[in-house]
Amino acid sequence: GGYEDSLFEKHALALVEGHDAAVPLFLFFAPHIVHTPLQVPQEYADRFAFIAPTDKPRHQRQVYHAMVSFADDIVGNYTAAFKRKGMWDDTLVVFSTDNGGPVYGNGTAGANNFPLRGGKMNNWEGGIRGNAFVSGGFLPPSRRGIKWDGLAALWDWYATFSALAGVDATDHRAAKASLPPIDSHDLSAVLLGKTLASPRAELPIGTEPRLSNLSSAPLCASYNRATPYYDEPSVVGDEPKPLPDSPPPGSRCTTVSALIVDEGKGGLWKLLTGTVEQAMYTGPAYPNSTTDEVSSH
Repeated sequence: GGYEDSLFEKHALALVEGHDAAVPLFLFFAPHIVHTPLQVPQEYADRFAFIAPTDKPRHQRQVYHAMVSFADDIVGNYTAAFKRKGMWDDTLVVFSTDNGGPVYGNGTAGANNFPLRGGKMNNWEGGIRGNAFVSGGFLPPSRRGIKWDGLAALWDWYATFSALAGVDATDHRAAKASLPPIDSHDLSAVLLGKTLASPRAELPIGTEPRLSNLSSAPLCASYNRATPYYDEPSVVGDEPKPLPDSPPPGSRCTTVSALIVDEGKGGLWKLLTGTVEQAMYTGPAYPNSTTDEVSSH
């Protein structure tokens, strides 16, 4: 028994300790913490006891902070393990979230995306702009301790890792089926300091199928209406907008509802269409004892 992520951590650390340092290693670790259910070893919760007086009754903000601290310690333990093995100088560490923190449920999820609007399960910046950093001895000294403002998506790491490993990222099977190429851009030149320009110029943002007047959009009939789209009954704001029961023949639908474009020196701009839930901003200490954005009064 034990705390789940601690068990995963121990297993991954054992893999590192037992690995031949002369052989390349790819390690992917996806912690389940900083996520519901909000549970953490008591010693970590105690580190943030100072939050309790201003927190909600069930201490969601305190526990959420403690879970982030636990994840931080995991990264530190991996770093120490690679250094002990003499592998750190050739290691690239990529740390990234997969979405913004959840701010729904009247603050019961514990997260905060201040100063961004919204959170998980919507397309505001708080929902899709995630925290990320790269580190490791492989990273050139000139690229350490800096902030990069280029446009990138989580799935760009696929093409990036492939390029660094000398692997062809092309989906040849899909190409033979006349499917579009993968939407993943190689960021290795940015990591190595060869350029500051992102290879990604635009980022389509998805949604559930919606009626569209674009002639290039797929036919609505091509979507399987029996497919259950994600909807958590306890969460307000994630309800998918169903298509009409009988769209007119020839109607077209799209699963793209927004777009981010990088114009280089012109900066970034973003376009959202339709109804976007959770159009709210949180303060620096959210949630707290006064959080009540879904008041019954």
